[in-house]
Amino acid sequence: MTAIDLELRDELLRMASADQDARQRLDGHPRLVHGVPEQDLTTAERQTLKHLQIVDAGNTARMKTIIVTYGWPGHALVGADAPTRPGCWSSTPTETQPSSASAVTC
Repeated sequence: MTAIDLELRDELLRMASADQDARQRLDGHPRLVHGVPEQDLTTAERQTLKHLQIVDAGNTARMKTIIVTYGWPGHALVGADAPTRPGCWSSTPTETQPSSASAVTC
């Protein structure tokens, strides 16, 4: 059995936290959730949406690199408390996600 990669684990936890923070910001802007056309958004709504897009793009790019380097980061690599369930990375392309999800909650 290989040792858990604590550095990667911590990075995944930070990424998941940033993701959840960005998505929680949507709670203050219900029109974003309901698909109001972009031209009708307020400045604050546009900023919230842009922040979410930046976080998603960064996390997606990093997850692709992690997957190429290590394969899907499962419990054996990053420990049971790390966000390893594919749903934690909703913006990660489905072709890079494993076919079975673990029970870890994001």
